[in-house]
Amino acid sequence: MNTVQFTVTFEVLTCGECGIEFAVPTSWVSVRREDHRSWCCPNKHDRHFPAKNAIEIANEEKLAIQARLNNETHARLVAEKKQREAEVKVNQLIARASRGICPCCNRTFSHSRMAAHMKSKHPNEIPGSKRKEIAA
Repeated sequence: MNTVQFTVTFEVLTCGECGIEFAVPTSWVSVRREDHRSWCCPNKHDRHFPAKNAIEIANEEKLAIQARLNNETHARLVAEKKQREAEVKVNQLIARASRGICPCCNRTFSHSRMAAHMKSKHPNEIPGSKRKEIAA
């Protein structure tokens, strides 16, 4: 007859409800800490390990970092879009002014008359803007 001898390491647990101490294999405890499945103490009290394991904590940290990256990327894209829109508007105003169209009131002038019109009719206005310059 052949015999096999092996060693099992046990971990002592204490039931949080009845206080009984009992031993279970260490490998079993590590699996329950990972999967959070329920089990019973010897007195049939339901138990489980609710604490997050290292993998769950790392995944949450990864998701939080990804969310921050997504927010920063979105903010950058929005800022770039606003900048492109502002550049288009400036280019439109430049093109209109080069054709002799007043950027404030849309009247058409010859190039020589545009400067005089701006000086006399819109001396405190910023072209292409709804606000007035503050006179110092």
